[in-house]
Amino acid sequence: MGGIHTQLEVRNLVASGPWRKPVQVVVGGAQRQHSVASGVAATDDECDVVVVHDAARPLVEAAAFDQCAVAAHEVGAAILAAPVVDTIKRVQAGLIVATVPRDELWSAQTPQAFRQEALLSALASETARKHAFTDEAGLFEALGLAVAIVPNEQPNLKITRPGDLALAEALLSVKARGAGSSLDIPDSLAVSPV
Repeated sequence: MGGIHTQLEVRNLVASGPWRKPVQVVVGGAQRQHSVASGVAATDDECDVVVVHDAARPLVEAAAFDQCAVAAHEVGAAILAAPVVDTIKRVQAGLIVATVPRDELWSAQTPQAFRQEALLSALASETARKHAFTDEAGLFEALGLAVAIVPNEQPNLKITRPGDLALAEALLSVKARGAGSSLDIPDSLAVSPV
């Protein structure tokens, strides 16, 4: 988030919130990995697993945080992901050049969880300095580190286009009419860079 005014607004929001866990505001960077590095650097040294979640996915189920944290504790890194159900086409110059087999394809989501020490090391690596990654799992892959998949079948919409807001509102409306909501901030959330 940019600007002092925005930082003050976020700090005020955090100060007035009914959070069950301590919340610390950390200034992000120009790219996601810079923001994550700032957030992870602000975590307690005693922290074993760090969970990274982006604000673009506000509908994730609370249980996903715990599932990713448990898998990361066991493997070293884990991400929430959904199997690809659409037929995927490789396109060049506006023309289809191949159909990609979908049986091995998964759509990466957040939360993504990592052992703190491994994530700090990966973010400080030469690979991270030389390349921009769209998620931390991509950085781990580039370094040859294992990343487990935590399968997700629940709505975890990424809000990137204006129409996504209307869809999110519809999903929240359906959820509100249901037997209860599991969209609360989970106790296990370790870090969410601002």
